[in-house]
Amino acid sequence: MLHLYILFFLILSGTVVRYFIIGQIEVTTIMIASLSLVAAVVLYIVANILSKKEQAYIPANTENWSIYVLQKFLHTPKPLFKGKEQKGVYQRLFTKRWHRVVDSCIEGKAPWYLSFRLSIGDNVYSVEWEREKLLANNESWLIYKNGELFGKAATVFNLKNAVHLKESMRGTLGEEGFTITSRTINGEAKMMCDNKVVGSIKRNNLVSGVHTITVNDDQDVYILALLLFDMYFKS
Repeated sequence: MLHLYILFFLILSGTVVRYFIIGQIEVTTIMIASLSLVAAVVLYIVANILSKKEQAYIPANTENWSIYVLQKFLHTPKPLFKGKEQKGVYQRLFTKRWHRVVDSCIEGKAPWYLSFRLSIGDNVYSVEWEREKLLANNESWLIYKNGELFGKAATVFNLKNAVHLKESMRGTLGEEGFTITSRTINGEAKMMCDNKVVGSIKRNNLVSGVHTITVNDDQDVYILALLLFDMYFKS
């Protein structure tokens, strides 16, 4: 939406400059500029409607964990369910103000500077984006549990994964290492610890906003890692 306001400001500024130079106002140009404002309002209304649907989501009959994602423009809290019972909530956040400006310009269509907070049970987790190197190929994050550093995560972009159309992430949660991988084509992501599958996340179908999560022993740290993977690669 921000880029539409910027477009309106630039066109209007050009019209004002033209008026002072040649003494003419281009009415057609002003009308075209006004369309960007109309588009911004429409986008906001649509995103707000979808956001309310996300927050009003009630899962169908299922015993699994699930989330409902319809839009990424308004970063309102999204509920996390186990069956039909809400167990937590998560929300995109920005560690720096200019991160929010960039995200607004691209309307949330790319996971740049992805950070979020998850409240589940008695625990509050914060996943904060960090840049290890200026021109790093991979994104990385610090994971905090109740305000204390708890783990790390990073994407794994390399030629082998690219050739096999594989998305991958690895990191640590406390003393435990993990790896999450997904074939880009089928979309299901599986999480492994100590060479054992401990959880997965997948969209119900290509047009569904419901993402189903399964984890061993309802481990909230596994849910956290799967949410990070899903938000970066899938949502």
